[in-house]
Amino acid sequence: MQSDDKIRQKLRNKAVHYLSRYSATEARLRIVLERFATRKISPANEVDNIAPLIAEVVTDCRTKGYVNDQLFAHSKTESLRRQGLSRLKIKAKLMADGLSADLINDNLNAYDTDHEHNVEVESALIYARKRRIGPFTRSDDMRKELYSRHYANFARGGYSPKIISIIMGIEDQIEAERLLDEGYFD
Repeated sequence: MQSDDKIRQKLRNKAVHYLSRYSATEARLRIVLERFATRKISPANEVDNIAPLIAEVVTDCRTKGYVNDQLFAHSKTESLRRQGLSRLKIKAKLMADGLSADLINDNLNAYDTDHEHNVEVESALIYARKRRIGPFTRSDDMRKELYSRHYANFARGGYSPKIISIIMGIEDQIEAERLLDEGYFD
């Protein structure tokens, strides 16, 4: 059996190594350290004894600024919006990262109010461009045939019927690109 100081040092080393490579939340870091403890430090029946040490290391990482859930949520929200994800999908991804619903909503609201235009419409246009659906379909004939498929694709992407109808109402790819370039969405 190893001393608590040795175990604590191994956990710190693992935490610093992991955080030097990846951005993570406190919840994710806790999971990484629990797996590490199970595999490398002690058998499964002794992991419960290590839980307070893991909590201590995670708290230490937070106080030193190595882990910051607020910063993680902010940067991830911006990144996912630029990728064309809907508000609903972003919430689901951030919840999976172990962030609280309040923190997620605060970040999404802050991001949306920082921009003068409708961010959800912009995200839906980016989503459409990436998947070549809606106004980004190659021809009008194909677009009419595939309307219900495109609508369903947007719905699976987490967009509301109102947003979908706005995007599907855009005449063609040129108009959609112009809207994306100018950044004007109502």
